[in-house]
Amino acid sequence: MVKKKQFSDIDMEMLPFFETKLRSCEVCDEYLTDRDKMVIFDDSGTATLFSCRFCSSVYSDSDTLVIVNVGSGDMAGES
Repeated sequence: MVKKKQFSDIDMEMLPFFETKLRSCEVCDEYLTDRDKMVIFDDSGTATLFSCRFCSSVYSDSDTLVIVNVGSGDMAGES
């Protein structure tokens, strides 16, 4: 289960906390650069997740899809 998370306006290019190899979003199929991957901090301030700038789906630091989001702010599912 995902701990409390804090979405940010900080992208992976500005703060590259971990290496990610994901090149396209598995949900919206948009091409992703590091500028399109938004850092998510947990409640301790550690960056362990990132979201797609286009649909806000959430991925782990190992590029695993964690939360499926359809971009309207409504969460479609959580894995």
